Amino acid sequence: MKNYLRANKSILWFISLIFLISSTACIEKIDNNKIQESTFSKQINFSDSPVIQMNKDKNKKITIDMQDKDIQEIIEIAGCINREYDCQENKEEAGKAIIFMGESNNKVFIKPLIDLLWINVDLKNIINQSLNKLTNQEIFSSINWEKWANSEIELELPENYLKIKSDIFSKLDKNYSLIFQNQNNDQINFSQANWIGSTSNAIPPLSNPTLISKNEEAYLTNNDIIIGINLNDNEIAFPIKIIKWHGVINQKIKNQTYSIIYCPASNSITAFESELGNLSLSSLFLENSCLIKNDQGILINSETGIYGNKNKLKRIPIMQATWQFWKNYYPNSRVLSKNTGIVIDYDELMPKWAQLFNPDSLVQEIAKYEPNSSFNTYVNYHYIEEKKEILLYKIYDYRIVYQTIDTKRFLTIILDNGIGARTFYAPPDEITQISYTSKNGWLARDSENIYWFISDNGLINQDDSSFYSEIANYISYKKIP
Repeated sequence: MKNYLRANKSILWFISLIFLISSTACIEKIDNNKIQESTFSKQINFSDSPVIQMNKDKNKKITIDMQDKDIQEIIEIAGCINREYDCQENKEEAGKAIIFMGESNNKVFIKPLIDLLWINVDLKNIINQSLNKLTNQEIFSSINWEKWANSEIELELPENYLKIKSDIFSKLDKNYSLIFQNQNNDQINFSQANWIGSTSNAIPPLSNPTLISKNEEAYLTNNDIIIGINLNDNEIAFPIKIIKWHGVINQKIKNQTYSIIYCPASNSITAFESELGNLSLSSLFLENSCLIKNDQGILINSETGIYGNKNKLKRIPIMQATWQFWKNYYPNSRVLSKNTGIVIDYDELMPKWAQLFNPDSLVQEIAKYEPNSSFNTYVNYHYIEEKKEILLYKIYDYRIVYQTIDTKRFLTIILDNGIGARTFYAPPDEITQISYTSKNGWLARDSENIYWFISDNGLINQDDSSFYSEIANYISYKKIP
C-alpha cells in the first residue's frame, strides 16, 4: 500500500507554495455554478456548510507523513474526520492529504474527494486540482463531478466507503449518519446516488396542510392542473403549482397517512399509503427516482414505493385534471389552501432545488397540452411488476384504451381532453362509449349495450351489480425526442 501511494518528493514544496499564493491565483477556471448554488441555498434556507479558516502561519511545521498512512486514514485527514487533534484550526494537514491523493494516481480516492468537495469550501480549489489530476476531467462543480462519477461504471471505491461518506456528510447534517447507517437502506447503492449539497431536511414537506372548499378557493384558474385523490369519501385536490415546491405532501385521512410525491429525477407524481409516517425528500436522488425518507431515516424509492428488504408502500389511485374538470366531477371536493405557512412564491415556474438537480430534462411548467409543447404526459400503472404507460395528450376527446399484462386485461378511460385518466380491471364485454349526465354522473356502455357506473373506486354493472376495481396509477412527463 505504501509503495502504491508514494507521492513524488516535490510534494512538500508544492504544499508550501499552495498555501502561500493567493486564492485567486489558485483558481484555474471560474466556477460558473457558484452563483446558482448560492441562490439556491438562500431561497430554501440550507444550513451553512462548515467554513473553516485556513492557518496562514508559514512557520508552522506539518507533522503528518502521508507515506505512513493507509487509504482510509488519508481520507480521514483530508476530511477532518475522527481526528484527536484540532484539525479545524490547521487546514495544512488536510490540504497535504488532498494533494497527496491527487498525486497518488490512485482512482480509489475519486469518490471521497467529490464528497469532500461538497462541504470543504476553503479547500475547493485544491480538491478540484486533485480530481483533475486523477481523472483528466475539467469539471468545477460538485454536482457535475458527482454525475460524471456515477456514469463511470468501473470506478473503484475504498473499503468502508459508506462509513466514510456518512462521516463526511454528517459534518453538514448529522441526520445523514441516521440515513447511511440504517440497515433498512442496505439495498440502496449510495455510490450511485446524486446529492444537491443540502441538509436532509432542506426541502420542506407539507404535512396535514389546511384544506378549503372550492367556494373558498381564489388562487387557481380553471386551467390550472391538480392531482386529485378520492379516498374513503374524501375528495381532495392538490395543485401541482404547490406540490412541486415541497416534493411531498402528507395528508392524514381517518388515521391513515397518504403521501403525494413530486420527483424531478423521473418527472413524475406518485402517491402512496404510508405505513412509515410522514415522508419528505431526503436531498438524495437516483438517476430515475427520488429517495424519500421518514423520521427514522428509512429511504423509500419514489417511483416504486420499495423500501427495506423488499417492503413496498401501497400505491393509491390519483387523477391529473384541470381544476375546472375536478371541481365539476367532484363538487364536494376540498382543495389545498395557498396559505401553507411557508413563504414561497407559488406562481414561480419551478423551485431552484429541482432546477439544480435536473436542468436539462425538467418540465419547467407542468400544464395542459399545447401544440408547441416539448413534453408529453403519460399515465402509468403496474401489474405483477410489469409497467404500462399510456400517452394522455393525444387527441381532444374521451378515449378508451385496452392493454393486456400476463393474460390480464385492463381498461384505461381518459377524460377531460386528454388530462384525467383512470384505469380498471376490464369487464368481459368491451366498453365502447363514455358519457356524462348530471343525474347519473359518468357512465360507460359496453358492446352488449349494458351501462356501467364509473364509481369512485371501480366499474359497476347496472344490470347485475358486478364490480371491477380501479388500478392505482401515477403521472410522468417525458421530453419529446
